[in-house]
Amino acid sequence: MAREIAVTARGWDEIRDLVLQASQTKWADFVPGLAFDDIDLLESNLRPFIEILARDPDFRYDPIPALEQTRCPVLAIWGQIDTVVPVEKSVAVYREALDRASNDDVTIRVFPEAGHDLRISVGSKAPGYQEAMTDWLRARVGIAPTD
Repeated sequence: MAREIAVTARGWDEIRDLVLQASQTKWADFVPGLAFDDIDLLESNLRPFIEILARDPDFRYDPIPALEQTRCPVLAIWGQIDTVVPVEKSVAVYREALDRASNDDVTIRVFPEAGHDLRISVGSKAPGYQEAMTDWLRARVGIAPTD
């Protein structure tokens, strides 16, 4: 629904209704205040941002045509608990598109317990993230690992 609102800039009434319904639940007390305390403030802060996104052609960018022509080595990384993109679906889309490109040098990594920014906590990257990137790059440019 959020993507639909971002692309069309329509649907604020539905969002308002959902937020108001959610504010009446038992778990609402566990959500930081702004989400429920002032729906008008939330909307006034989000609407301009969403409307800018709706006009931005890059926001609607479809990576599949480019991936289908990518023949260089690819390292694609996601955090398992990413809340910004659907990880399983993204991995499948990448695999399928890169298969159609006949790309035989594709490495896909999903880091457990990491979010969209690949952090598992504030300031802490997912264990193995730096090594995965470094090892992948070293292997492709012919630099031996250091101890």
